[in-house]
Amino acid sequence: MPEATVDHLVAIVIFLAAVLLFVNLFSQNLQSALTYQRNSQLSAEASNLLDSISLNPGNPQNWGTTNSTPTFFGLQDPTQQGYAISPFSLMKLNASNSGTSANCNGIWYDNLTMNSGGYLFVPFNRVVNYTTAAGMLGVNGSYGFQFAITPVLNMSMTQTNPNPLQISVNIAASGLPLAGASLNYYLINSTNGSKYPEFQILSSASTTYTNATGTAVLTFSSVNANNCAYALIVYANLKGLYGVGYFTSPTMANKITPIVGSFNDGKGNATILLTQFPPSSTKLSFSAMFLSLGSTVSSVVPMSISNGTANLPTVTGLVNGQNQYAPIQIPNMNQTGIIIVTYNSTNTAPGISLLPWGIGSLGLKLVYGSAIPPSSNGNWVTTDLRLIKIASESYQFEIALWSHQGYQVQGPSEGI
Repeated sequence: MPEATVDHLVAIVIFLAAVLLFVNLFSQNLQSALTYQRNSQLSAEASNLLDSISLNPGNPQNWGTTNSTPTFFGLQDPTQQGYAISPFSLMKLNASNSGTSANCNGIWYDNLTMNSGGYLFVPFNRVVNYTTAAGMLGVNGSYGFQFAITPVLNMSMTQTNPNPLQISVNIAASGLPLAGASLNYYLINSTNGSKYPEFQILSSASTTYTNATGTAVLTFSSVNANNCAYALIVYANLKGLYGVGYFTSPTMANKITPIVGSFNDGKGNATILLTQFPPSSTKLSFSAMFLSLGSTVSSVVPMSISNGTANLPTVTGLVNGQNQYAPIQIPNMNQTGIIIVTYNSTNTAPGISLLPWGIGSLGLKLVYGSAIPPSSNGNWVTTDLRLIKIASESYQFEIALWSHQGYQVQGPSEGI
C-alpha cells in the first residue's frame, strides 16, 4: 500500500510538471501570436496611411498653391491621378531636415536644407507641422510616423577645371552607378554689368550620356569661372526614370537670399522676396528670372516674372541694407520652376541664388514627421514605400510607423 501511494504522488508531480510546461509553452505561443497579429496590423496601418497621404490631395485640394491651411491632410497633385505628389504642398511642410530658421522683419522663416547657393525659406505661419498633420490624419496619440521623400537618382557634381569651365557629373541609383543616362542642362553664368548684373543661359546643344561609372564631364569652352558666378542645372533620364541636380560656383560669397513671401497674393501671383542674410549695408543690384518646367523634366523655358509694375524677361532692382526687400512676382498657375537671382555690387564679385518653386525642381530630399524611436525602447517600427512622381521626376516615398503602445517583438528578433 505505501508503494502505491508513492507511485501516485510521483505520477501527480509528473502530471503537474507537464501541465505547467504545457501552460508555459502555450502562453509563449499565444504571446507570439498576439505580437504577430499586432505587428501585422501595424504594417497594414502603415500601408493605409501612406496611401491616404499620397492618393488624396487634402482639403481644400489646392491648399499647396494658396495661403490657406488644409483642414484635411493629403499630398496628391490635384491635377493628376495615381502616385503623383504635389510639389507645392511639399513646400508647405515643416520638414525635419530643415536648416537654421531666420527672422526677417519680424517674420520667422523655415529653411529646408539645400546645397550651397540654393534656398527654400518659407514663413512659419504658412507651414503645416507634424502635430497638426497627425491630428488631421487621425493618428495623433495612437501612432507616430515619419516619411522621407527622396530622389531615385542621386546626382553629385564637382568643378574639375575653372578655365575653360569643366564640371564632372556623377549619377547613381540605390548606390549603384547609372550608366547610359542622358543628360540635358542649363548653365547660367553672371558677370558684373554697368548697372545690373549681366548673365547668359547656355543650354545643351546635344545630349550627353554617362559612362560605365555613371559619370559625364561637361565642358563650357566660353566660360571662365574665375571671372563669373554660375549655376548649373542638370536633368537626367534613363528609361523613364527622371532626376535633376544643381551646382553653384564653389567659391561664391552668397549675399542675396530669396524667400517665399506669399504663395498667392490674391491676384493669381506668387510673391518672392529678396533680402540679405546675414545683414549687410552694401547696396546690391540684382536681375531675376524664372525657368519654368514643362510637361517633361527636360522641357525648360525662360519665363517672364513681374515686379508689380512691368512684365519683363528679367526683373532688375536694388536691395539696400539690413531691412530692405525687393519683391518679385511669378504667375501661380501650378507651374513648377526655378527662381534664379543674379546679383553684384561695385565692391563684391557677382553671385547667384536659386529658389525651387515646387519641391522637385532642384531634386531636394524632404523628411517629415516625428523622430523614429530606437528599438531598445520596446518599439516595433514598420516601413512601407511607393515609387512616386513629383513634377515628372522620380522619387521614393517611404513611411515609418510605430505604435505609442510600444508593441514589442519577443525572442531573438526583438525590434527592428
